[in-house]
Amino acid sequence: MAKFSLTGQKSCVWSNLSYLTDYNNNNFFTTALLYFVYVEILCIMQIKSLALFKKGATMLHNIFRLGMLLISWSTLLLYPKRAIKRFLPVTIFVTALVSILLVLSHPYKLWKVPGDIGTRLFNDLSFTLGPFFVTNLWVFRLAYGSLWQYLGINLVIDYLLAFPITKLFKKIGIYQLEKLKPIHFFSIIYSFAIFAYGFQYFFQKSKR
Repeated sequence: MAKFSLTGQKSCVWSNLSYLTDYNNNNFFTTALLYFVYVEILCIMQIKSLALFKKGATMLHNIFRLGMLLISWSTLLLYPKRAIKRFLPVTIFVTALVSILLVLSHPYKLWKVPGDIGTRLFNDLSFTLGPFFVTNLWVFRLAYGSLWQYLGINLVIDYLLAFPITKLFKKIGIYQLEKLKPIHFFSIIYSFAIFAYGFQYFFQKSKR
């Protein structure tokens, strides 16, 4: 049976996060962008190993989903507490928007998750409360206050999620889009990012 190791991936995450905490370096934005690209495609490197297993292995899929959840939250060990308080409301707001989309996905057949209702629920929660939730916290921490940086980072992340990552997830049986096309998926999640920035702007302004 094939085996894979996350040791190299964890060390890479740690080195990127440590570098991001140094605001005095001249390549801060470049490093931040590369980090979030890495977080979104981290699962791809795991998929290459998982794809060697028997197709439809629900247990392995759920282990993978749990891994995404735990790895995402582990990055918050380096997240400042004050920043969490500042950006938690907007992260909850945009997560709620995605949750509405998840609720609509089944009756409108936007996408399909192989397995029973428990598998579908775990799939939705592991993504929404894992990579999506944590990545939004980091994006606001690093880019809020510079609209173009914020839009640029989200453009790259949302493109990767809607196209290459979704394609790979379909290939190994994590989920697949049905009536919702990749371009529509990208447009929706990118619009959520824009709404989130507006929410944070007015929310912060109201507290002054």
